[in-house]
Amino acid sequence: MDSTQATGLLLIAISLALLVWHRQQQSHATRFPATDEPQRLFTRQQLRRRTQASGLIGIVGLALILFNWVPQRPIAITIYCLAILATTCWILWLAVVDGFATRNFLQRQEIDHLAAELQRAKAESDLARPSKE
Repeated sequence: MDSTQATGLLLIAISLALLVWHRQQQSHATRFPATDEPQRLFTRQQLRRRTQASGLIGIVGLALILFNWVPQRPIAITIYCLAILATTCWILWLAVVDGFATRNFLQRQEIDHLAAELQRAKAESDLARPSKE
């Protein structure tokens, strides 16, 4: 076994481990659903992005293992390399999108939390203030 095939097997193992982990997260999200719709939507989209990226990692691993089956012609090797490059770029794009989506979601949650605290503090100050009667 050469290093290309070993790397391919490693990527497939990582992919399978990630897919099992995402499946467990999905099962947990199904058993204990979030109370608000934005949280459910975010969780569903996040799991879809991460599952897609994990599956693509396995596809890249499989492509590395199957390199010896690619005809040793310049056009075939070029198409093979471009396919792996495109898949890798798509995986990276999904990671960037997931990072931004997670950051934005957490910022929205923090803003909502601060707004609720501000409303609660305002209500408490209105109750504590003596009436002008």
